Amino acid sequence: MKRVFLLLIRTLILLLIALASAVAAMRLAIHGREVRVPRLVGLTPAQAEQVALSHGLILQSEGKFYSAEVPLGRILSQIPAPDSKIRRGWWVRVVESLGPQRAPVPNVIGESIRAAELNVTRRGLQSGEVAQASLPDFPAETVLAQSPSPELLHISSPRVNLLTAAPSGNAFYVMPKLVGKHVSEVMGAIEQAGFSAPKIRIAPTAVSGFEAESAEDSNVPNSGAIKADSPVGLIVRQSPAAGTKVSQATQITLEVAR
Repeated sequence: MKRVFLLLIRTLILLLIALASAVAAMRLAIHGREVRVPRLVGLTPAQAEQVALSHGLILQSEGKFYSAEVPLGRILSQIPAPDSKIRRGWWVRVVESLGPQRAPVPNVIGESIRAAELNVTRRGLQSGEVAQASLPDFPAETVLAQSPSPELLHISSPRVNLLTAAPSGNAFYVMPKLVGKHVSEVMGAIEQAGFSAPKIRIAPTAVSGFEAESAEDSNVPNSGAIKADSPVGLIVRQSPAAGTKVSQATQITLEVAR
């Protein structure tokens, strides 16, 4: 009985060893056929196919798409990703670049701003900056000039900037920085630009070395401040703030030091 029991134990041990050997051999066979996917993005299709074959992989094209980053005729993307591990003989799917999407720039000079923007977007382009110039001989909001030039070819989806005629008396300007200048220096320039005379206010008493905003008398935003010991007449605040778009109808308010 004891001899039979020992025989069964030996048989079981041999079976476990055989099973472990089979599992190890199977894993070795599977991993032995695995390869690391090479990077194909940026290569031509011919180059990508050669590289894929050298790794035991098969290249498959999945189409072509526009790209502003990858040149025409180069691989734009791939699946699986580079450095992935797959079995030999598997497919690597790639997409080829058509290069940047190109379109002719339409001629929108003479059109209204609304029609011009629609014309631009219909071509697959983007509307850019819109500036205005005061020219009384042209209808308001008519396109006077554009950039890039009309019918320019080989343009990669540009932004089309427009210059339009401003409504009469409503030309737009960018508010300059007046803080730190003496009020006598800016009064004449403001009136020569076609603005009405600015409102002048006395700056409130300073707090902690800087002027404080008067809650009752002043609604001027704090677009700049200087110390309270400024010379009399020096501008310490302005409204609108520097950089704000204004028209000749805008009321300018200045706070000056006592």
